[in-house]
Amino acid sequence: MQPTTTNTVPTRVLQSSIILGLAFALTACGANGQGGEDIGSNNAAISTASIASIALANVGKGACSTNSKGGAYFDSSCTGNGGEPEYWCADFARWVWAEAGVDTSGLDAAAGSFYVYGQNHGTLHSTPAVGDAVVFDYSGGGVADHVAIVTQVNSNGTIETVSGDWGGESGSEAHFSSTSHADLNTPAYAGDVGSTPDIMGMTISGFISPSGTGGSPPPSSGGSAGCYSDTLGREMPANACVQSSSDSAWYQCDNGSWVDRWTDPTACDGTYPL
Repeated sequence: MQPTTTNTVPTRVLQSSIILGLAFALTACGANGQGGEDIGSNNAAISTASIASIALANVGKGACSTNSKGGAYFDSSCTGNGGEPEYWCADFARWVWAEAGVDTSGLDAAAGSFYVYGQNHGTLHSTPAVGDAVVFDYSGGGVADHVAIVTQVNSNGTIETVSGDWGGESGSEAHFSSTSHADLNTPAYAGDVGSTPDIMGMTISGFISPSGTGGSPPPSSGGSAGCYSDTLGREMPANACVQSSSDSAWYQCDNGSWVDRWTDPTACDGTYPL
């Protein structure tokens, strides 16, 4: 996996970077803008609702099932293990994103590849949005236990997810994967990075939005409106500071509008460097 490059936040901007220093393990599934931020559009090029819809339409299907689009399997779910079923939670999540129009270059059958994708595309974050991939037990180096698709975010911060390769029988990789299925993970559980929901039995390491989507807006400070960031490809909460990919300058979300904070730094509720 390629290392992630982190740029230094200018001293004129308060250094309150959100650092996802997180850790992921191995389950069966994970083994293998112009002049700054563009605020003119809040419409995601890719519908996050369609991601959720596609994931839900395949609940109950197995590694070798005909998928909801009429095709065979979910990427290499049925044949990736030397012609036999492989651990396929990442296959499922990748297939769902691709069917919704996401460019899935860089993703593979490893659950941790989604975490690396988030690092490389600047879409790794700590607030869940519909259509996100949620990665569990990330241990670095592109290795994680599991990845699922967020299909619902409730007002209290709880989430529902759909997981591929869930509930298989103990045994070989082929046996586990051939007896598992796509499952709706309910009841809803807390979408908090670092928490270990009972229903999942693994620790949430981060949420990854597909590049080019806005997702659901995170909570805004003081009830103020959020802002859509072209750089990050998602809605940002009020008072967040983002370093723009177009000119490397810093902008802060101020009640629905991006304000240049290069020479007038204001306390940021989170900074997002390139």
